[in-house]
Amino acid sequence: LLACLTEYERLRERMTRAAAYASLRFAEDGSDPRNQAVNARGRALMAQMGAAFAFLPSELLALPEGTVERYLDEEPGLGPFRRWLEQVLARRAHTLHPETESALAALSEVTGAPYVIYNQAQAGDMRFDPIVADGKTVPVSFSTYEESLERSADAGIRRAAFRSFSAGLRRYQNTLAAAFAAEVKKNVVLARLRGYESTAHMLLEPQEVSIDVYHNILDVIQTELAPHMRRYARLRRRVLGLDRLLYCDIEAPLDPEYNPSITF
Repeated sequence: LLACLTEYERLRERMTRAAAYASLRFAEDGSDPRNQAVNARGRALMAQMGAAFAFLPSELLALPEGTVERYLDEEPGLGPFRRWLEQVLARRAHTLHPETESALAALSEVTGAPYVIYNQAQAGDMRFDPIVADGKTVPVSFSTYEESLERSADAGIRRAAFRSFSAGLRRYQNTLAAAFAAEVKKNVVLARLRGYESTAHMLLEPQEVSIDVYHNILDVIQTELAPHMRRYARLRRRVLGLDRLLYCDIEAPLDPEYNPSITF
């Protein structure tokens, strides 16, 4: 077991570096076919490795109860893997037949398609109309909007950029809605296959958060935080001198002159 996990970790280190490189090239320019191809190869390799190692949790769970715990007591070298092993054992009730797990791992590229579609649309396909600011034409994109335009001290620039950004997103709303619906349905099916009480239970399990804690957080946000945020929004409107506060005004700087330099 120690030899297997050591090799598994070594391969994951190599694969993570390769996949991260491919992902960052895609983030650099998602419209470049070469970057798209590299990123696709990275995803394919990760899926291939996932399928190859799908046997590992299944074989661990097939051992008599208490065996893995005994291994941990007897072999100090397994210490760094204790957390991972405990997480595998905790999923015992929701782990499927080994062949099914292998098939699901091999299909990870397919089941992950909705997120890929979103990233591809965002990085390579979406186009936004430029705006005019101070007599100059300013391009609008995800990066320019989120990094500078929505934080502009000029309400006219912020709102013009928001209109352009919203209109650009709206052109893809049906396609992205279909991708999102596919993601929701996928999770519902997986939760049923694995015997979870609900999809929420399945998604919370890796985070080790109970459904009660999850609902409590939502309730606290709605009942206790929301009134303070509404007061804060009204305060921002007064300080910014706006007749009304729009969504695109949330990130507006309260003091445009305060911009200290921060070193890496």
